[in-house]
Order: sequence, then C-alpha cells, then structure tokens
Amino acid sequence: MIHECMVLFDGGLRREQVEASRSRIEQAFAKLGGKVHLWDMWGERRLSYPIKGKALAHIAVAYLEGSNEARAELARVLKYAEDVLRSLIVRPDEEPDLAQIAAKIKARSERDAQRDNPPPPPPPPEAAPEPAPAS
Repeated sequence: MIHECMVLFDGGLRREQVEASRSRIEQAFAKLGGKVHLWDMWGERRLSYPIKGKALAHIAVAYLEGSNEARAELARVLKYAEDVLRSLIVRPDEEPDLAQIAAKIKARSERDAQRDNPPPPPPPPEAAPEPAPAS
C-alpha cells in the first residue's frame, strides 16, 4: 500500500541542504525496510501562519511504501529532525498512479526550467538598404 508523506522543510535552508535532508530521510526509511518511490518537490512557499517561528518552507511530498513499523519510525524521525518544520503521513483512499504523478512532475520541471531560462530573443531584422537618390 502506497502512502503519501508531506514534509515541510525549513525555508531558511538552501536547495542543496534540502536535498541532503531528503536523502537522509530516504536512507533512514530504507534501513527500516521501506521504499520511497517518488518525491514531488513543490518548492519554497510562504506559509499561512508561522510554524516554529518560520514563515517560509520548502514543501515536498513523498510516495512511500513500507510496513506499519517503518512508517511509525519515519514519523518519529521526522518529528525530531531539526530541518523539518512539520510532516504528515496519510494513506490515500485510492492507490495513486505513480507513473501519472511522475509525468506531471517531469512536465512541471520542464515548464519551470523554460521559465527560469527563457530562450534568447531573436536578432533584430537587418535594415533594408536605402534607395539611391534619383538624378
């Protein structure tokens, strides 16, 4: 059974620090016999209200699979992690389609890459030569 785990990382962290924290969470869950199938990184967002005195958070959703003991231990690890503001693990009513979710993530990342790196503007058109004066 696939579960969804939403994690709010401290907004003061750099992207590399969030990736490192995410890797530590994934490794800890793997040691307990669980598997993280997919991460959906939503990016940095302003929170509706401060959590632990922070107004910004990096939001991520993990799609994971593991035993009840592994999920309980992951919840405990997330609760005491310094760089995690809040987390929640839920079992969705319907089994999520991981292939469809992965396709949406890929499309979003491509769209974001295009927005962040727009193509260069086209060169200006060459001016037409002026006609020779009539004599």
